[in-house]
Amino acid sequence: MENYKIIKNAVGSLEIYDPVRRKYVALTPEEKIRQHTINFLNKYLKYPYGSMGVECGVRINKMFFRTDIIITNKKAEVVMIVECKQEEVTLTKNVEQQVLKYFRGYPSARFLLLANGMDVRCWKILKNDDDKFSFVSVDIPFWNEINDV
Repeated sequence: MENYKIIKNAVGSLEIYDPVRRKYVALTPEEKIRQHTINFLNKYLKYPYGSMGVECGVRINKMFFRTDIIITNKKAEVVMIVECKQEEVTLTKNVEQQVLKYFRGYPSARFLLLANGMDVRCWKILKNDDDKFSFVSVDIPFWNEINDV
């Protein structure tokens, strides 16, 4: 993993520097995908690290969930939810359904991004009057584009 800061901790496990959380975290298979996604959003699509939140907790119907990455716009509204899976996990309808529950906790979110290192999918989310969602497949928007919607 070039251009990443990786160290071996005191017990010999690998850790990677997370520029969003500003600390070293365990280099798990899912964390590898999370860091690749953060790097891609920052370097190529110009998302500032300050617009990202990692492993943010959200309470939905008295249950607590943790999102992999949330993206906020310039108004500090959550506009994108990112779910990262390790490479061995296929992005199936079940994975999509798992992430849909997060939209109840982040009603301002308009984009969903799923990534497993081999497959990346992005949708714009349309909320219907009856509080149901529909998806429109889109390219991952640039930072300036999520502030214009």
